[in-house]
Amino acid sequence: RDQLLRALPAYRSCPNCTNNNNRGGGFVTPNCLGPHYRLCQKDAASRINNGIPIITATVLIFYVFLARYIVKTPSRSLNVDIFFLLSLIFISFSKFRPEAQRRVARWARDAFCRPITVECPCCSSSFMLPSESKHLDDEETKTWMNANMRRCPSCSVPITKNGGCNQMKCLHCHVNFCWACMRLRTKCGSYNCHHNAVNSATPIAGIEPQHDTTLSRIDYYLAREPTQIAAVYIYTFISLFARDVQFVQYIIGFTMSAFTFISFSLTRDLLIICILTVHYLR
Repeated sequence: RDQLLRALPAYRSCPNCTNNNNRGGGFVTPNCLGPHYRLCQKDAASRINNGIPIITATVLIFYVFLARYIVKTPSRSLNVDIFFLLSLIFISFSKFRPEAQRRVARWARDAFCRPITVECPCCSSSFMLPSESKHLDDEETKTWMNANMRRCPSCSVPITKNGGCNQMKCLHCHVNFCWACMRLRTKCGSYNCHHNAVNSATPIAGIEPQHDTTLSRIDYYLAREPTQIAAVYIYTFISLFARDVQFVQYIIGFTMSAFTFISFSLTRDLLIICILTVHYLR
């Protein structure tokens, strides 16, 4: 068993243990995060009993069901991809205003990117798990960003275009610019919405633009990391209906504890059902 655990990508050896034959050797097991898990579960139950709306309670029950239906293999780089996944997924929710998107993304980033301290099952010493950042150098991610993302000509914030004309407004610095020529003040023929203007952006040189749809985003990320997709959609369900920000943050902490050491495979059809369900209930 110990040899199998050490072969897993997310294995982290305890810096205080030198014996390779010890019981676990610093591998982070579900028991390491048990107290935090129980505290969050107890707090969530008390909040339900104190009058959480029925739709929120239903979502929480669905969440607990999914969290328990797990396979005990480690998740990789959840804290690296969580912000990017949220920013893409919320594009499909047209009723969400950009301000709400930024707030939800910030809550998720702050909660999921916190350092996790665990206890070695052999020597009982606590140590901090390092963050994996290999996905930051992922070539597929770079290709997708180069094909679908451009930077604001004023503040250089990365921006993606999800339909509409070429007249864009940066939500960070609030300047208007043309998506086709990427200039602030322009006489470009593609800038105006009238007079048969071209509504699609000019392709970036050397890169074929991808057709960015909800289904294509699901296929892309489901092929890369099904565990992260599961965690993010569960968080999305909860954040849509929970009015209490503190309650959402407690659930995020519970999600962080659960999905640190699991791998949960969701199919493409289930993810589509999640999106349709959210739209229907809202």
